[in-house]
Amino acid sequence: MYDKLLEGKYPDRQFQKRYNNPTDYSLASNIYIGIGYEGIMDNIPRTLKFPVESLDIKQNQKPIEHLQMTHYGYESDFALEGHTVITFAINQFEPELDWWEELVKNKEAYKKEKSRIGKSVIQALETRFPYMQGKLKLLDVASPQTYARYCNAYRGAFMGFWPTLQGKEMRHNGNIKGLNNIFLSGQWLKLPGGLPTALITGKDTIMRLCKKEGKDFISI
Repeated sequence: MYDKLLEGKYPDRQFQKRYNNPTDYSLASNIYIGIGYEGIMDNIPRTLKFPVESLDIKQNQKPIEHLQMTHYGYESDFALEGHTVITFAINQFEPELDWWEELVKNKEAYKKEKSRIGKSVIQALETRFPYMQGKLKLLDVASPQTYARYCNAYRGAFMGFWPTLQGKEMRHNGNIKGLNNIFLSGQWLKLPGGLPTALITGKDTIMRLCKKEGKDFISI
């Protein structure tokens, strides 16, 4: 927005401080894997973390040592009867965001890498639960660049600036100095980011507009 829409004419101190200091205000995203299972998982906790070995997926430039899965067996509408949807989320940080940005420039290599990651996770799941072998199907793999493409998320970040010991909490009122009748909303205005925060800041913006126009804010 600052560089394209506003042509760099209205810099904001709070945002500039964070965008220019990725060490204290780092970004995070994830790889999100969806898998279909021909079976039910009533005997397995909804969320389960388990160790993995020799899984070539990096996190902060190191191979991951655990996978965390979530299944939706309690949602009857998520899958056919007798089937279950399973998801895995693998956090990605600055080094990986750089890597994905370069990889996506080669569409074929990008597609192959997502497929490789999905198959690797299925293999790890079959190792943890041998009775699932042959009953798992890769549904989709989303990378940080998926968030960038479909949501226009800055560098594919799925939340706002990642909390660090040195970074200070972001609480922005949505106003840009020098601009009238523009109110910002979205995950970047306050921690922790994500869709719930974006919705809250949208409500906050509507409340400010109501106050500016002398109208009552009516919640639904």
